[in-house]
Amino acid sequence: AVRQGLHFYYNGFRFSASNMEVLFDPRTRQIISMSASENVSMSDADQVLTGGKFHYDAGTGNAEVWENPVMWQGESQIRAERFRYNENTGVLNMIGSVEAVTILPESADLGDVDPGDGDEQADRKIYLTAGNGTYYEMKDSVEFQDDVKMSWGIWKTRSDSLRMDIARDTGELKGADALGNVVIDHESFQAKGHSLT
Repeated sequence: AVRQGLHFYYNGFRFSASNMEVLFDPRTRQIISMSASENVSMSDADQVLTGGKFHYDAGTGNAEVWENPVMWQGESQIRAERFRYNENTGVLNMIGSVEAVTILPESADLGDVDPGDGDEQADRKIYLTAGNGTYYEMKDSVEFQDDVKMSWGIWKTRSDSLRMDIARDTGELKGADALGNVVIDHESFQAKGHSLT
């Protein structure tokens, strides 16, 4: 059925959009497919995903959001041209012009990131851009590819790819590897190489 201004809950998610079409299997009462446009919003606890268009196919397990999609968790956000998530594999593809801003918690140790300018809020922001990215839910890891640039306080890095392992329960970074044409810029030095761990 096509509805305008629809809001509903399904499997723990809150969905809303200006226009939505949902096809149900009358026997199983499960969604077969769903399409939405204009003011698309999906939320689960403190995570929100917005965009212009959405499509879900239960047969493949693929859900896609496009037209200026943005994912939010608290103040942190990530943008791409398109997000594609497969519920069967737990893989999220971030396709085209990925931009992310992560806000570190106040409890995070800033180490030598702080240049001493007194702007601690700015020092807690990590900026990242990449051509594409992939999040592996089952492995708690994320990979960015295609001219990855990251800046955090007085540190700036550039590489062909970047993989980060994240602690599921705390969201803290457990480890990271930058590969291919790695350049590190710091106010006191510059380093170049093939990999950085």
